[in-house]
Amino acid sequence: RQIHRPYAKPLIIMSAKYMLHHRACRSPLEHLGPNTFFRRVIQESGPGDNLAHRTHQLDPPHQIRKVIFCTGKVFYDLYHARGAKKARDITFVRLEQIAPFPFDRLAKILAQFPNAECVWAQEEPKNMGAYSYVAPRFMTMQKMFLQHHALRDLKYIGRNPSASPATGLFKVHIQETKDIISEALS
Repeated sequence: RQIHRPYAKPLIIMSAKYMLHHRACRSPLEHLGPNTFFRRVIQESGPGDNLAHRTHQLDPPHQIRKVIFCTGKVFYDLYHARGAKKARDITFVRLEQIAPFPFDRLAKILAQFPNAECVWAQEEPKNMGAYSYVAPRFMTMQKMFLQHHALRDLKYIGRNPSASPATGLFKVHIQETKDIISEALS
């Protein structure tokens, strides 16, 4: 989007540095060519999914028991852990841009999984990540676009509220991350 604008605007990427070298984070050139656009929401195996070529077989949509919404690098941790666990009844939806909130796109995706529990997974503490922004909009989206469906809560999975973005001990940080992944895939 940056290059197609008639004015110059700096591009700021807020991501972990190791993601720049992570093979799974690469997109094919077809996703960047003419007649393409930025995908604010990426559904697993849908348009814009850079891991579509590796997708393991999932259950049909009515048998999916959990939809995990996330943004950022936690997706890749969850994706690889799900593959190791060989879970077929969990799918992922990545929010690549949360503001303005993609009400319509999320409603279309959520309607595909009528029996699924909805979960928001993040690595950041509850008071620092996107959950506090996304959760009320998630409920509004259901009220606006899915009136004929029962309201579903967006369950939070992540670190407890904290004054610090991460613990000071790397060993504890790794354990907390493993706990988040384990809870999300349970």
